[in-house]
Parts: sequence; C-alpha cells; structure tokens
Amino acid sequence: MHILDHIEDKKTLMALCHTSRMLRALALRVPFQVINPGYNPSRTLRVLNSLRHHELAANISEFYVSLAPDTCWLRGIGPNQTCCCNELDHMLGEPLKGMVNLINLSIQCPARYCARVDKNVERHLYLTKLETHKLRSFSFLCSCSEWEDHHLERLISVPILAKVEALQWSVLSGQHSTSLTKDYMIQNLPLPLLTAFLHHQRMPINDIILANRPIRRLGITPYDMASVIRAIPSSTLNMLTHLVTTSDSRAYHFLQALPLRLVPHLQHIGTICISPHNPTVNLIKLFTSFNFLSHLESVNSVVSGEEDPWRSPELLSQIASLHPNLRRILLKYNSRCFVLSRGVETWTRREVAEFTLWDIVRGACDHL
Repeated sequence: MHILDHIEDKKTLMALCHTSRMLRALALRVPFQVINPGYNPSRTLRVLNSLRHHELAANISEFYVSLAPDTCWLRGIGPNQTCCCNELDHMLGEPLKGMVNLINLSIQCPARYCARVDKNVERHLYLTKLETHKLRSFSFLCSCSEWEDHHLERLISVPILAKVEALQWSVLSGQHSTSLTKDYMIQNLPLPLLTAFLHHQRMPINDIILANRPIRRLGITPYDMASVIRAIPSSTLNMLTHLVTTSDSRAYHFLQALPLRLVPHLQHIGTICISPHNPTVNLIKLFTSFNFLSHLESVNSVVSGEEDPWRSPELLSQIASLHPNLRRILLKYNSRCFVLSRGVETWTRREVAEFTLWDIVRGACDHL
C-alpha cells in the first residue's frame, strides 16, 4: 500500500486493478478518495454511473457534486425530449448511500433555474438515508424548491448532521418566515459538534445556530454583514478565531467598521479587497485598525485589479511590524491562488490549488 501511495497517475492505478484481486482492492482506494466532476454535466452523469458500484463508493472520503441545470440540455430541446434534472438527483442517491466513509460532502443544486424541471417531485430524499457516520463537513446549497416547513423540518432532522463540525447551507425559502416555532427549532436543533459555519442568509434556524452552538470559525456572505454580527451573542463573538466575508466593496468597509473589541481572539480575518485608489496606503490603514488583534496569524485577500501591492517588500515589512504573529497571507487572483509565508527575514510566495471562502471556513486552508 505504501508503494501505491507514490503513484499519482490514475490510469496506472486503474491498470493495476486488472492484475489481481488484492491489488484491485488496494489500488481503488487511492484514485477514488476525492471525487469532484466540477460543473461538467456529462462527466457528472458518468461519475454517478460508475459509483453505483459500492466497492468504489466506499473508498470516497470527499465528494463534491453540482446538479447543474444545463444537464437537461443533454437530451436536447425537441418536443419529445424531457428534462433529466430530477433523474440526475435520483441517480445521486445510490452512490451516496454507498459512501460509508465520507468525511466531506458538498451538494450544489441550482435546479430552480431549469425551466422544465418537475416541481412536484420531491428531491434530495437521499439525505435522510445516508449511512456514513464520519461526515465532518457538509455543504448544501439548494434552490430547487420553495422549501416549505416540512422540507426544513426534514433537513434539520437528517442523521448525518450528528457529527458535522463545519456547515454551510442555503435554501430558497431562507428569506421567508416559517411556522416552525423557535422552541421547536431549539429543541430539535442538530449539529451538536458544530464549530464552523458559513452564514448565507437570515433565517430563524441560522440565528438559532449562532446563538446555541460554540462557533469558532464564521463566514458571512455580503447581503447584511453588520446585522448578522449584531445578532450574534457576545459570548460567541468572544470565542471566534476565524472571521471571513465575501470579496466585494462592502467587505472592506465592514472590516474597517468592525468593533474588534468584540472579537479579541481572532487568528484569521478576511476577505481584504484591494482598493483601486492608493491600495498600499489603504492596506496600512486597515492593518493599523487591526492592532487590537494580538493573536492574528493569517489573513486572506482578493486582488482583482492590475496593481498588486502584495508584491511590495516595504508593505509586507510594515504589516509584519504591526502584527508580529502574522505568518500567512492567502491571495486569490481570479482562478489562481497563492500563499505568502513569512520566514525569519523575508516573505516567500508560492502557488497553491484554488481555494474558496468555504475552504477557509472549514479549515481546508490551514495546512497551506
């Protein structure tokens, strides 16, 4: 098995599967540990078909799938053609059931934007039947229905949430009220081990999570960042070690106005957006305002313009003097990502695999 760990080419590993039963059992573990077909509909269909074999599915520890609405276009748009969005969702159920060793699961379902999907078919029923007991990270972004009360009630009762430590979820009904009482949601609140949460929308269940779970790592999307912070109990804010927002102009002003005395134990803060006007000066001002954060070890930033102040040794030197414990700066340039690491005297830059806000929240970037 140790020899197979050094074989990175998946074609070679698959070829070894045909040599003996023992090598097949060992070789299958490696290429099928992380599965991410991306946003390619035909590839997603092929992957789901192959993973109906439970001996393959059982090897998967990380699974990322997008039930893309353009999948239905695989069957054309003629009068005799039908949408296959519901079929794709149904196909996902069997492979997921076989993923008994799953640790990270991400499902993105934008089927609301498919004009031909059958709205009368209930989707995602497989979530209540998953058999993994190892799930630690769960991402569920769904817009395929209006998510009435019985949908939300079913979602919060999913057994796989019992050991989840990192969560992001978003459902279409998040902006609407619910008849489920606050007492009901508190009494039936899952996620006893939750410590990392990417907050997508104001909905009662999310406010209850923030008030009743020991969140250490929090991500906030841009719709109403200030009001989310105001809704979080001071005891939770005091425990936060990571606070990140999405990358737009509002994030910069939010970070500037954030009362840092409420979050004294932050070790990571972001997202820092580079101002098009006097970016170096504005960065120094921002990091000066972070002076209260004596535990700050890392930040993340997005660079979208032509000017890149992070290449300035003078800027990095000033920031290092302001924050002696700062060791890493995560940088995102469109689809390329880099890490600035602080050494004894200088900073080094290296390119890394693309990461997202969710990756930072769930701790996937801690090793970079």
